[in-house]
Amino acid sequence: FKNKEKMTFDDVALAPDQEFELVKDDHGVHEYPI
Repeated sequence: FKNKEKMTFDDVALAPDQEFELVKDDHGVHEYPI
């Protein structure tokens, strides 16, 4: 929803532009793409 002009609270029902799947990483070895 970043930088959408005139966004209202009703707009939060829209599909997101991006989604990320996070992984629990206790050892700091998992890398996420930029």
